[in-house]
Amino acid sequence: MLVSRTAERFKTRPSELLKIEDSYIAYCLDEAANLLLSRIESGEEPAYIKDAKHRESVDSLVKRARRKKKR
Repeated sequence: MLVSRTAERFKTRPSELLKIEDSYIAYCLDEAANLLLSRIESGEEPAYIKDAKHRESVDSLVKRARRKKKR
């Protein structure tokens, strides 16, 4: 969320701020950030991952994506 707000303030894309080089991953990140900000602006509360089990599965997906990218 902080990355989205920072990117918005500096008029850049979150993927550029984080220096994401893979164009598809950059697109996905930018779309997710846009969706999150749109929902917050419309009054919705963001849902955060509080469950450690869920957080571990998200972390493993990120690691798997990074391994695929290195191939």
